[in-house]
Amino acid sequence: MSIAFQVATRSTCDRAHVGAIIVKDRRILTTGYNGAPMGLPHCDDVGHLMVGGHCVRTLHAEQNAIIQAALHGVSVRGGTIYVTHQPCLTCAKMIINAGLVRVVYAGEYPDPLAVQFLQDAGIALEHMPWSPEKQARVSGLAGYFLDQGRLIAWRASILRVLQQRFGEHPRLEEIAWQLEQVDDESQLKALFDQAMQVANVEEFRVSDV
Repeated sequence: MSIAFQVATRSTCDRAHVGAIIVKDRRILTTGYNGAPMGLPHCDDVGHLMVGGHCVRTLHAEQNAIIQAALHGVSVRGGTIYVTHQPCLTCAKMIINAGLVRVVYAGEYPDPLAVQFLQDAGIALEHMPWSPEKQARVSGLAGYFLDQGRLIAWRASILRVLQQRFGEHPRLEEIAWQLEQVDDESQLKALFDQAMQVANVEEFRVSDV
């Protein structure tokens, strides 16, 4: 379920960030999140398209997961779909016809007909509640891993510049070592500023001589 919540962070409709993954034999087959159809503008870009109290600009996460399977020729028959929210009636009907046999969901959704359809079709329906704190922690973790890639690249660039431009300097070597230890953007910026101050002072002394 934690992976479904990470997928939900890619949602482009802020009315609800929903994520879904389809699993079979302990293998993830497809993922999906709620967003606009391919090539069309997203809610985050142009706003919501509201009809009857619902945003109709997006496809639901479950729909996108099933469509991805069809698009790439992956059979999901006999699989399980994990969803951050209980499926709606339309998604429930797609789940039934896709041959999925189990639905595991975290958040409630007020659609008793969807529950009835799934139960009548013999599909196992399992509620796995997640606290808001746990959801926030997982969502933050997804953002953390994205930020780490940027920080690693930035840190490598800073180290390269320090070594190429200023060579050996006791204080710069110490800062370079500290740069390799930090994983926080604000700390990285602070150390970079320190390095520039040290380098500027050293350059001034050299040119002054």
